[in-house]
Amino acid sequence: MSFELGAGIAIAVLLGVLVLQRFRPTTLRMAASPEHESAAVWAAVRYFLTIFVLFGVLLGISLVTGWDDTLVFTAGGGLAIIVATLKRFDIFWEHPKALWLRGLIGDRWTTLVYVAVGVGFIVWAGYRATGLSVARHDCQALLAHATDSHERVAVLAYRGRPNLPTCESLVTKH
Repeated sequence: MSFELGAGIAIAVLLGVLVLQRFRPTTLRMAASPEHESAAVWAAVRYFLTIFVLFGVLLGISLVTGWDDTLVFTAGGGLAIIVATLKRFDIFWEHPKALWLRGLIGDRWTTLVYVAVGVGFIVWAGYRATGLSVARHDCQALLAHATDSHERVAVLAYRGRPNLPTCESLVTKH
């Protein structure tokens, strides 16, 4: 099992535990009766499965397309924020931070802020993907012009722009 897959499963389980804690009957403003507790548990399971399926879909997209998994999960997270905001899921819209922001600036502006954050995640992922693509192309061009092993090693250690991986990881990963 790869490190990313193991870390992803651990994060999904942690999110599931947090969701189960979030859907206690007192959180849903229900009396503590067996029927309401059962409904709360099923709601938590449904949200946990949604998170787990979303994680699996994003991981699958990353593995099948060869795109950088960080970018896929960042864009997927932005999309999830937008969907959760527009559909007003209880777990998202009734969160204490969302309630605080809604009380401070109102529902309409809170929706706008959350959608802007989601769009920001997606734009950042696209910008980063473009930078990685250009850097990968530059590395491949430099490798094509390298004439001996010393020049190739120097190219593989080269980092085209700050905050980008070296040519070795750009060329060999995909």
